[in-house]
Amino acid sequence: GCAQRTAPAVVSSLAGVVLQLHVDRSDLGIGDTVPAAFQIRNAGDTAVQLCLEGSYGYVFTGGHAARGRLATVDHPSCDTPFALRPNEIFTKVINVDVPKMQEGQAELSAWLDVFNMSECGGLGCPVVRLRTAAGPKVMVRAKS
Repeated sequence: GCAQRTAPAVVSSLAGVVLQLHVDRSDLGIGDTVPAAFQIRNAGDTAVQLCLEGSYGYVFTGGHAARGRLATVDHPSCDTPFALRPNEIFTKVINVDVPKMQEGQAELSAWLDVFNMSECGGLGCPVVRLRTAAGPKVMVRAKS
């Protein structure tokens, strides 16, 4: 079913929950598709109950531009519930397309929406937008 959606809280952490982003290589070609590990880590002292909402985004920032992708869900539902004890990590791999942009060094940042299942009520579950504090540095080159 469709969970009632409240506006995502624009915060980068939830009770010590942080989003980190990892890619396997740092040299990327424009037009490449590379798997990126969106890692949700519980850096807090207590366990949390979360669920992937389905919406995410990523941005390559370099030169004089920022380019990326936004994927949102019209009728969000809880597809992947998970619990994280302190220091545990949940990983979701998402394919990232390297956009047409100026060649050179870029930073890859991302966000991911999750339901905070511990705060569900009669109006549904609140959505929290987790953001990377700092993403990996990559080199973007024209395809050879």
